[in-house]
Amino acid sequence: MIDWLNKVWIEYLKNYDNMLGSLLIMDKATTHYKDEFKSSYFNKDIRIYYIPEGLTSILKSLNASINKPFKDALRNKHIQYCIKKGLNNNEKIF
Repeated sequence: MIDWLNKVWIEYLKNYDNMLGSLLIMDKATTHYKDEFKSSYFNKDIRIYYIPEGLTSILKSLNASINKPFKDALRNKHIQYCIKKGLNNNEKIF
């Protein structure tokens, strides 16, 4: 998770010079509460919102209506990027 935060999220935010910070919305997985993870975003203007327990069944419909189309779009962008850069896209990313 820390690698993703540094290699993906922080790098993504570098494209937005005027941004006043960012918000990550996460579930309550135990890895999201570890001290090493918390310290990795502490001084980087990243706010974390944890989805409250018990809302999984209410939010589950979002998985089909938002998460899947988002992942599909992200996968397509990744493929386009790999083609553009001449990279190998044989590994499954999702």
